[in-house]
Amino acid sequence: MKIISHVLLGLQAYDDVPERIKEQWAEGLKNNAARFHAKRQQIIPNQESFINKIAETSHKEFGNMLDPNFQSRAGLNKRAIVNKHHVNLSSPEAYKKYKTKLGFMFEEVDGVPAKRYKERIDLSKNNYGPAVIKKLLAFSGTKVEGKGPAAVASLWLTRDPTTEGQISGKDQLLEGGPTLITKPAHRAGFKAMLTGRLIQAGSTIVRSGNEAGTIQEQNDLTNDMINGFVDKHLHLVDFVTGGDSRVDYVITDDKRLILEIQVSQK
Repeated sequence: MKIISHVLLGLQAYDDVPERIKEQWAEGLKNNAARFHAKRQQIIPNQESFINKIAETSHKEFGNMLDPNFQSRAGLNKRAIVNKHHVNLSSPEAYKKYKTKLGFMFEEVDGVPAKRYKERIDLSKNNYGPAVIKKLLAFSGTKVEGKGPAAVASLWLTRDPTTEGQISGKDQLLEGGPTLITKPAHRAGFKAMLTGRLIQAGSTIVRSGNEAGTIQEQNDLTNDMINGFVDKHLHLVDFVTGGDSRVDYVITDDKRLILEIQVSQK
């Protein structure tokens, strides 16, 4: 067995989302308000499309949320509650409320198109910050601070030419360098899948308080996914949590969460 690549990728610490990122998020939504509204009207032009695209989806998700044995104070079981929810969502009144609310939010007020929608975005900026810290920035990174470990990992394991330029002082190269572990034709799909998987895994781990069982579970999901993309002609050791080939979130001796990548050849 030969180790051909080994790197430790650190997380960028954010006490808060930089103000410029909050502003970019808000301005992006406000500048596209008219396009969003027009697109929504195009996709859901009438009650039939409202039922198919919103009511039915909401109905299914609502049904999945309820415990099969749940019973309301009125004596309704899950099936009766879900059916009632579906009837309410599918009614002409529900579609009318939907249209009225959107019309109100995107109405031109004082010469400003979609003024209420834009005001709502401004009020949401402070809530956007903490949510993004936990779910995205520490793992994806930013244009200014550089890419986070999830984004760098996807570059590293596809031997992207920009990878080494993304390695910073929070990272540690132990052996080898970027290596392509999948077939060239699968590079783009693998890169996107791995980035998304690692962002989701990191977010889940952080929300759990870095709980050991959650780390193990998320690492297992990541390594299983990677094995589905590996080019078998490279004769790499199978990716396994804690194995000779692995992409694992780990806790360091000083209690930091980092991402470790090791690729070994048989």
